Amino acid sequence: MFLVVLFPSARSSAKTVELTFSQISGSPVVQAASEVISHLYKRIGITANFLPMPARRALEMSNGGKTDGEIFRVKSIGKKFKNLVRVPTPLLKVVWYAYAANERLAVGSQEEIKKVNRIGIIRGVVWAENLVKNNKAVVRVDNISDLAEKLIMGAIDVAVATDAELFKQYEKRKLKKSVFRGSPLHTINLYHYLYKKHANLVPIIDAEIKKMIAVNEISKIMKEFYMSKK
Repeated sequence: MFLVVLFPSARSSAKTVELTFSQISGSPVVQAASEVISHLYKRIGITANFLPMPARRALEMSNGGKTDGEIFRVKSIGKKFKNLVRVPTPLLKVVWYAYAANERLAVGSQEEIKKVNRIGIIRGVVWAENLVKNNKAVVRVDNISDLAEKLIMGAIDVAVATDAELFKQYEKRKLKKSVFRGSPLHTINLYHYLYKKHANLVPIIDAEIKKMIAVNEISKIMKEFYMSKK
């Protein structure tokens, strides 16, 4: 008679202690949100690491399982990138604007922006891509610094970006008075995403996000990050 003892594999028994997320490079909002994600995962004993890359490539890497998820993306992203699982509670809410060197071009509606000749966006940012899909003269760049540079140099008429991102680029160049901002184009919720093999973490992360929101912790972390960069 033989006694056979079966041990669970290391893969099934090992606790997740470290995750690496795709991080859109050159975006202050993403960098600030990365601080939120670091705090969020620290609460459950997991170290969050970040791999900077262009926005489109970031999605390809996370959807392909080469990273463990996305810091944040719009709700609709899961329809196309089926391997990413959305955490139900929004992590952040951001407002998009049109910025221009000419005050007349600082439009305040999605209908108006369709009439603008040269629009600059960050490549791979889904909402911005959808906004300009019918525009012929679209200039795509990989990060917010390049977007600001295009606007400053007159290579585009309008840049589509969030408030915190573009103004900070102008502040660095001491050019804040040289840019005009229109009325809000769109307010959008952003959600944290995990690669499908980490789906078991989704309810845990969702609960922690709710706890952080309840005590205004996410806003505090974002504010502290921006203050530290001044």
